Amino acid sequence: LSEVTNSQLSEFRRSPASGTRLDKSGYLYDPADTSCGGFPRLKVETAAGTCLGLVMPKERAIDPVAKRAFAMPRTLVQIPGTQDFLVTDMGSWHLAKGALFRLSFVSGKYELKLLKSSLDYPHTIKLGPDGKFWIGELKTISRFSVTSTGITGWEPMVTGLPAFAETDAHPLSHFAFDPRNNDLYINSGAPSDHCFSKLPSPECLEIKGKDFASLLKVRWADLQKPPAKSWSVVARGLRNSVAMTISKSGVLIQGENARDFGDSAEPYEELNAVTLGGPVFNYGWPYCYNFHATSPEWESNAVVKCYDEVTPKLDGDYQAPYSLIPPHAAPLSADYYNGKMFPEFQGKLLMTWHGYRKPGHRFVAYNVDSTGRPVIDQKSGPATFNFDRKEDGCTLTQKMEPRGGFVRNANYSEIISRWNARKDLRPRGNPTGFTVAEDGSIWIAEDKNQTIVRLARDATSSFAKEKCDPQADDRIELLAWRRAVLEQPGLKSDFDQLHSKLIMKYCASCHDQGVDQSLTLDSMSGLDFLVESTWFVPGKSERSKGLQAMLHQGTVPAMPLPDAPQFYGTPEGEDLVKLVQRWIGEAPTDVESRYAKTVATSSRKIRASPGGLECGTMPAGASLYIDPRPQTFVTKGGWKWARLYLPPDHAALKGSACVWPQDGVFAVATTKVQ
Repeated sequence: LSEVTNSQLSEFRRSPASGTRLDKSGYLYDPADTSCGGFPRLKVETAAGTCLGLVMPKERAIDPVAKRAFAMPRTLVQIPGTQDFLVTDMGSWHLAKGALFRLSFVSGKYELKLLKSSLDYPHTIKLGPDGKFWIGELKTISRFSVTSTGITGWEPMVTGLPAFAETDAHPLSHFAFDPRNNDLYINSGAPSDHCFSKLPSPECLEIKGKDFASLLKVRWADLQKPPAKSWSVVARGLRNSVAMTISKSGVLIQGENARDFGDSAEPYEELNAVTLGGPVFNYGWPYCYNFHATSPEWESNAVVKCYDEVTPKLDGDYQAPYSLIPPHAAPLSADYYNGKMFPEFQGKLLMTWHGYRKPGHRFVAYNVDSTGRPVIDQKSGPATFNFDRKEDGCTLTQKMEPRGGFVRNANYSEIISRWNARKDLRPRGNPTGFTVAEDGSIWIAEDKNQTIVRLARDATSSFAKEKCDPQADDRIELLAWRRAVLEQPGLKSDFDQLHSKLIMKYCASCHDQGVDQSLTLDSMSGLDFLVESTWFVPGKSERSKGLQAMLHQGTVPAMPLPDAPQFYGTPEGEDLVKLVQRWIGEAPTDVESRYAKTVATSSRKIRASPGGLECGTMPAGASLYIDPRPQTFVTKGGWKWARLYLPPDHAALKGSACVWPQDGVFAVATTKVQ
């Protein structure tokens, strides 16, 4: 075998070059660089003629006077006639933790100034038709003006918006103004992932007779004597309308965050087109997902039937999505581009995809028709989407094959792509809200990275495409993880306890459906999910989203969700937290060094163990992943044997000749011993 280590394969696993700095967020940048529209250029792949610059690094995102830093920056808007912006920051998924900042251009760089704190889940901020700024909180939408020294005239405009509780799963009062008459449309999110109330009830009781999972309308005339306390419902069955905008013709475009199956391939997100002034349709939540698939909890009993009806006839009928968005992409912001910097984007619908899954962390553009609806692809052939492989950042293409069938597809193009994490180069992109500045550049907030970035015009290529290995496989890292846990009895014992006492007892209520078993199928599948999704980050409790959720801290909602049994604040909960903290602290942080790619210089037999049962054959020239550490090699029968990682569906395995082990570890002869 010709051995090649991971460090040799990746040109990015290195110490930062002279003059560059690795930001706390994970971006490698040169503070003196101004090549991307006046800001340091980030090594993120963008569309031709564009680049992505770092405006506000995490390390500088703090008001030095108020001692308040970015925690979860969500949306932003420019202050007209200035180079300054207003930025909302949720703080965390708890009441009174949010803030409003001013991003001020001072002496050639941007600085942060705290304007207001103790806000409840602030997300959307917009310049209203009246020239004032409007901001959404949990139950209230307010407006205010900005002065050179702060803010003035804070005034609640809509109050008493539906809110289930502080533990509401989707508490963000996102809103948009109708450009035709200034009427205000507001997101009223679903209180849970897929309904608190379970069968045998024929319907979801938490939304019966209430205005959750809906779009609300407040007339502009009713806003002239604030605060408005009433509204009408214009659409139902929408889980979370955070990516929402309205076209000039009066079509409300909504990017739906669908329910959370643990399955990485399901469900797809939705792109809905609501004709304002038309019938009040039900878009399916919690009964339907994709085009016509029925949620497993409601397959035998639901008031909304996910039948194959593309055009509903009556108010309350089920309306299938206009199109679908790749699974778990998590659209968080949408608007039409009307700037001057990018003529190629003019009039297009832009959208951020925030999701932590592989199709996410992108910024995309849809061509639209004269009504503002995305153009439906009329060509034959399957619709596809891109995703980034973790192993080498390679972008791969996959067919869109949603459960329930496929009806229509709106094509999109990627403006920012391959925003996946690369060690010592960049973190995974977390695009939330964006705004088009007066010069036409596009400013984007990243909540989990706690940064502000800017898409600008670039005469040259933004970033050379990274090398792509068509034979790489992300599952190898997960197999190496399994091996690392299985070979340490104490670590395995702790994880078995964690799986039985936490995952199966508390997480399974949301993750045990027939279409959603990636977390609860077995302990090793649970390990795959937790590691791949960064719910548990070895050696880094502060970055482990699962632990944050258990402690009701950080940038993720509290877990378990309100519809599941709870343990927070109980002795049992304290023991579970200690167990998770111990496992995170003991888990290996060197898994990257436990697998490396090799190339077979000649044909090699795959065996269950050194010199053992033959399980298949690797042909000459094939790519193999072995454990390169010297202490793992075994000498037997005149050969040196290495651990070989193989996924269960690897073509080289001979059917059922050998039982596939939990960690996918086989043996391969490397060199003849003299």
